[in-house]
Amino acid sequence: MFSSTYQVLLCCACDTKIDVLEVNPQYFDISVKGKLVGHESVINTFVIMESTPMVVSADDKGRIKIWDLRSYKCIQTVDLGDQTLIVRLVDLMDVNKLAFTGSRLSLMEFDARTERILTHKHARHAVHIDYQASSSELVVFTRKDIRVCDMNSGTIKYIYSCSLAAD
Repeated sequence: MFSSTYQVLLCCACDTKIDVLEVNPQYFDISVKGKLVGHESVINTFVIMESTPMVVSADDKGRIKIWDLRSYKCIQTVDLGDQTLIVRLVDLMDVNKLAFTGSRLSLMEFDARTERILTHKHARHAVHIDYQASSSELVVFTRKDIRVCDMNSGTIKYIYSCSLAAD
């Protein structure tokens, strides 16, 4: 994953660390600039929070870590427990939030000044989520319905029920 703000490439494959790589623009050589080290378990997913120095990673033990790309240090760790499998993180920083999916959809709210997570809330069991930045809407696909949430107000705008017809 590439950070256009910090011009670095971040890589992680079945590991407990994320490599921060610098790409030489003339020769396209890659050199290790730093490492984000601190997870005790394999990292499932990570996201670069563009326009901020933050990277958020999640491991297979339910731990979320917030990293500072300037210092390669962990700013905060949130332990959600072994029962939470996180498979995707979604950057919602334009509304100071982070969404993640696994067994369910959860939202975390950031304090923009301290770059720390304030609260987190669990929502429905999500199959897939998609963030529409242009309209500040989060589209949540569950097994039973599709929900469109207004990220500015935190309210659900629409619910589309999905019912399977019997043959």
